[in-house]
Amino acid sequence: MTHEYADFESFRRAIDERWREHLQVHGLAAVLSKTDPLTGKLLRPLAMYHAARATGGAGASLVDAALALQLIHSASLLHDDVLDNAMTRRGAANTRPADLVLGGDLLLTSAYALAAEVPMAGSRFAWAVQRMARGEAHQGTARGAIDYETYRRVITDKSGALFGWAFYSALVLNDKTGAALEAEQLGDRLGYLYQLLDDYLDWCPFTETGKPPLQDARQGKHTLPLFFHSGSLDAAGDVSEAVRTLFADGSMERALAHFEAECEDWLKEAAILLGRKYAPFAEMVHDFQRQARGAWQHNYRQLVEETRLHA
Repeated sequence: MTHEYADFESFRRAIDERWREHLQVHGLAAVLSKTDPLTGKLLRPLAMYHAARATGGAGASLVDAALALQLIHSASLLHDDVLDNAMTRRGAANTRPADLVLGGDLLLTSAYALAAEVPMAGSRFAWAVQRMARGEAHQGTARGAIDYETYRRVITDKSGALFGWAFYSALVLNDKTGAALEAEQLGDRLGYLYQLLDDYLDWCPFTETGKPPLQDARQGKHTLPLFFHSGSLDAAGDVSEAVRTLFADGSMERALAHFEAECEDWLKEAAILLGRKYAPFAEMVHDFQRQARGAWQHNYRQLVEETRLHA
């Protein structure tokens, strides 16, 4: 590798510069003027960066891969806003659904153009994107009660596939092809953890997540906390009552314990595959755990106070 990025901030600046260059070269600056896919934590490029640093180094060849990854994720968010009728997320208020679809399509095609420039790993990019779309489609049709293994498979596809490619491409670009598929599976599971967290926080209405609270619950999606509730809930009916029930009967606390255990299992596997350099991932996953536990504590206190005030 001819250039090495010693920290993520310098790598992030390189991704931003590459995106501005892509916009100008392909004449997209005007039509995508209201869309900035490089906001937020950039968790997927961050995972790619740390996987590369742990297995060799993060060089210039990684920039196009990371940008393609982020553009696909951003495209999926715009399309999700249309699918979920969530027109107030990510600055989408007063934006026509057609504009969100078009913006998502432009980001998606840009991502494919960039991934085609990634040596060796680009061919697996389409497979990762297809898995992501398949997971979203399966979740859309799997309303009502499903078994946990089906749920695991669906959200691993939906949210794990891009994390999987982040790990896979990082190793391939570092000439570690022998371990790339094993790394891809580790990335899949990191995305699965991230989706578990997202699904858990959806049931925490007093926690700010950047999207409407209880959105998945209102749509009848069977997500993490419901697997730890022994009775039946009409979540699509009185969702506020469903929330109170899940906190009162310990379902949310049991779901939290399950999530924390899944995180610990992942960290053990990451330590084996990545060795001492897995520390940045430990920090990331521990932050997942802190977010979940903090949400449980905050929402439990709020619900107790709400019950006291109405007693």
